[in-house]
Amino acid sequence: GGFTEPKRTGTGKARSDVHRDGDWHHSVHIWLLDSKQGKVLVQRRSMNKDTNPGKLDVSAAGHIEVGDDSLDTALREIEEELGLHVLTKDLDLIFTAVSDAKGFTEKHGEFICRELQDVYVIDYAKLNSPEEQKIVVADGEVDEE
Repeated sequence: GGFTEPKRTGTGKARSDVHRDGDWHHSVHIWLLDSKQGKVLVQRRSMNKDTNPGKLDVSAAGHIEVGDDSLDTALREIEEELGLHVLTKDLDLIFTAVSDAKGFTEKHGEFICRELQDVYVIDYAKLNSPEEQKIVVADGEVDEE
């Protein structure tokens, strides 16, 4: 037994369908920390999300789209969700987690979320000109930071 390396299908599927059908998929989770202040940014997920609405979550995250890679997705998500422009050198891939979760939401019904999660860390204190980088949370992504 044991876990075997996933194989890319090269096909895309809507997020809602992936979670309805319980398909394995690849995502990125980005933790934004500030080593100078000893803080980590967490967000409360929007109540409109199809998985785990209203729960605390990583700083930024997203599904890897067909044709994209993990690093490109992480760079895109941190900019889309938090308004931060970071460089490849700012991201440290620390591990890949395997997650298999089921749940139910009032708005979307049952979900099965099976993910390979590439987990990255960014140290806000080490960004180029961190004083010029202001975190701006995207509408519809989170309810609070």
